Amino acid sequence: MAGDWGGLSWDFVVERLRARGADRLDHPGGTLLEHLFRVGDRLRCRGAELQTVAAGLCHAAYGTAGFPQALLGLSERGLLASWIGPGAETLVYLYCASDRRKASPEDGWPWTLHDRFTGARVTTTDHVARALLDITLANEIDVLEHAGLSPADRAELAALVAAYQSVRQ
Repeated sequence: MAGDWGGLSWDFVVERLRARGADRLDHPGGTLLEHLFRVGDRLRCRGAELQTVAAGLCHAAYGTAGFPQALLGLSERGLLASWIGPGAETLVYLYCASDRRKASPEDGWPWTLHDRFTGARVTTTDHVARALLDITLANEIDVLEHAGLSPADRAELAALVAAYQSVRQ
């Protein structure tokens, strides 16, 4: 998916992620860079907003609760914003900050996020919550497709994806 999307260059962002070592970190299905690419591309193919696609491409930039290896420090939020735009960077921050183990579709809509960096509880707008849910779904589907999960873990993750999909509709 090369080229320019709304003034943002997919290739430029991929090269920045590569320079930060995303192509050298193992992740189910290859490297973290390959995973990030697949998540961003899945969002693009589903017709997600550009901001959500850009956030999907960088969704693990600050590390996540499930994948703690960060490509950028929290002090570099401005740098990431210069690559993908401030709105997309905010989505990346919220995605990385969210401790999804403390949230579930049963929490209601929109979810209250538990910021693992600050300890704060964050309530988002419906629009932001839906973008985060889209990124979460793209990520978890990619993990389901590529991770060597045990049957029990696969069933648990598949049930979670189904629950998220039902909330998203």
